[in-house]
Amino acid sequence: MEPLTFQGEAFSEYFCTKLLWEDPQLRGLLDPEGADKLYKKASSVIRYAQRQLRDREQARSTYTLLLRPLAELLGWQLGDTEKIATEEGMEEGGLPLVFDGKDEPIARVVCIAPDAHLEAAPAGRHRRFAPSLSLARVLKEQGLDYGFVANAFELRLMCCIGTLPSHIGFDLSAIAEGTTAGLEAWKLLHNLLRQESLIATPRLLDRVREIGREHQQRVSTDLGTQVQQAVVRFMQGVLDHPENKDKLPDPMTDEFLHDLYQETLRLLYRLLFTLYAEDLALLPIDMVTYREGYSLSRLIQLARGKGAEQLEKGQRCDPFASIRGAAPGVPCARVPMVGSTSSLQ
Repeated sequence: MEPLTFQGEAFSEYFCTKLLWEDPQLRGLLDPEGADKLYKKASSVIRYAQRQLRDREQARSTYTLLLRPLAELLGWQLGDTEKIATEEGMEEGGLPLVFDGKDEPIARVVCIAPDAHLEAAPAGRHRRFAPSLSLARVLKEQGLDYGFVANAFELRLMCCIGTLPSHIGFDLSAIAEGTTAGLEAWKLLHNLLRQESLIATPRLLDRVREIGREHQQRVSTDLGTQVQQAVVRFMQGVLDHPENKDKLPDPMTDEFLHDLYQETLRLLYRLLFTLYAEDLALLPIDMVTYREGYSLSRLIQLARGKGAEQLEKGQRCDPFASIRGAAPGVPCARVPMVGSTSSLQ
């Protein structure tokens, strides 16, 4: 997985990863230097825990070997694990995260088996009993905005504000590796989730959501201009594509350019609609098959990373190879030729 993953409308990925550290409203509330000082220790703690968890199968092991030492680094005060009654019956409520021994929790923390999937239900149970969905019900039942669910490889911040749950996923393996990407993930994790930030008034998480939303609103006003720029670039790509050379009218006609413009606009808005639906989890982005084999988010990751060359060449590989543990597949993606634009209708 990526060092940081965002899903839902609560947190702006761009703001959290690009703008947060320089925002004047938050500068006095953040402690990037403190996170830097703890990074080596955090990497060591997680790396040791992951080694010890390789042959373990119980959720209790995740808590004892991973969550408890991580909680100490974050200054968390945790109560005793308990079950919570929800609309689906008694569900795992995890441990309450408390402040100064008070009875009312400020969040809840659920540990699952080291290799259990956060979005897959236990064997024999319906998908709605996946740990992340179960925790969301627990949080709503208790009137809590935030909670955490963890296995050996990911700590996920769940936010139940809004119509659908949102989350930020922190890749613990990236932090354990001690890389620059891992440091960025740890800095965000430490600053957002340390107890000092969780008990502040207002909570840092709430301030980050609010300021991030204001930034998104400003960005949305520029979307029309961005779409127009993307239309021009895409059309130029079609016109410049060598395989389209014999399919373009000569001389170029206004009618052809008008039709190409309409088709391009239709395609781009469909892409925007799909990306928006994936971001809000209106499409089954929580299902591994869809996320790794079909989603536009996966194509974006490939384009930004090692898959860029294959995407440009349009090589077709097995899109489900990564699910079976092989090298990630690369779905075919290339600039459409003129002769295939009817498929966009």
